[in-house]
Amino acid sequence: MALSHNRNPHFCRFVFRIKYATGSAWSTTRFRHHAIYETVLSESTMLTAFSWKLLHVRIDPAAAIASTALVANSTSDIMCARFVHPRPASPRTSMTYIVTGAAGFIGSNLVRALNDRGETDVIAIDDLTHADKFNNLVDCEIADYLDRGDFIARFTRSDFGRVRAVLHQGACSDTMETDGRYMMDNNYRYSLALMDACGEQRIPFLYASSAATYGAGPRFVEERGAERPLNVYGYSKFLFDQVVRRRLPDTKHQIAGFRYFNVYGPRESHKGRMASVAFHNFNQFKGDGCVKLFEGHAGYGDGMQQRDFVSVEDVVKVNLHFLEHGTSGIYNLGTGRAQTFNDVAMSVVNSLRRHGGQEALPLDQQVADGLIEYVAFPEALKGKYQSFTEADTTRLRAAGYDTPFLTVEEGVSRYCDWLASAQGCATAHP
Repeated sequence: MALSHNRNPHFCRFVFRIKYATGSAWSTTRFRHHAIYETVLSESTMLTAFSWKLLHVRIDPAAAIASTALVANSTSDIMCARFVHPRPASPRTSMTYIVTGAAGFIGSNLVRALNDRGETDVIAIDDLTHADKFNNLVDCEIADYLDRGDFIARFTRSDFGRVRAVLHQGACSDTMETDGRYMMDNNYRYSLALMDACGEQRIPFLYASSAATYGAGPRFVEERGAERPLNVYGYSKFLFDQVVRRRLPDTKHQIAGFRYFNVYGPRESHKGRMASVAFHNFNQFKGDGCVKLFEGHAGYGDGMQQRDFVSVEDVVKVNLHFLEHGTSGIYNLGTGRAQTFNDVAMSVVNSLRRHGGQEALPLDQQVADGLIEYVAFPEALKGKYQSFTEADTTRLRAAGYDTPFLTVEEGVSRYCDWLASAQGCATAHP
């Protein structure tokens, strides 16, 4: 009987009568084990006396209909096998979304946004070795959770039915990680396997890249000549983007990669030292009454290093826009407007002062009052630090995304309101 290797196989069920090796009793037993679907059932098929579970095999449906009864006479343990027509599958009313890194910062915000659209058939993939990330999913509705280590094999077997899209956010995002083998396996090789599986099943694949692919710049445009990562994290993202570039001309399904710039916003507290500048500024000011920024370095004045700070609200909007429109490509995901670390700190201080019933202050007054302080630039970061980033959004806009991005003043103020509410902060330092 020939096996079918179709992507959406028909599953057929056989019931075997097996003789126990230790006695003369007969027992109708059922054998279930998806992993052995490549076994060819024939007259020479051997089953042990202890293999009693339900066996599902991928077979040619025409052959199954023609052979509604199988008899294996060549062994004493298998008396007969008969074909049982499978029950019709229940119709699905929705399609599944798969989000990797679902308990992480951007992943959990995407899950929440899908929920807000009425989508609850979401499978969350993550690694909860560090269990505190579960808090990001407490207010989300998901259909199932799987560990990242168990997911790929099942996804490759099409275990999840009709999948609308894979939103791949899972990665090690620690730019100070020095274990290159771990970084490449986690960020590059895992992403490659997932993209391959999506390609075979024609499932849209939207993934997180990073502005770290550009290194120190000074150009931040989606071109090979502008890409010079400074660390192995940036290299892992860079290398995967190169594979995507080679495949895009011939791909039969959507592949969209987003080079995230400096993202900030709700659900990032688990990231520790890798959380955003806004998050750390908020907690510094709440705890100590001042925000500490780096002194000037490499031609930049105190607190004058500039980054493209982008709210996670905008990151989610871009992902969902591309999901809706099916556009492929690699795109910068930033505001296209660099702002200083001073701008972030000043916005945090004034937001918390507002919560304490105090008036906003300009930067020079905050510095004079000791609300913002400058500390020496770390030696360990010299030569590895992005003092300036600014997304070139030409391709993003050309692809049809025309929604304005939040400024630092708008986005950080909203984020601080969320943090203050979550942490019960009602007063500010004088």
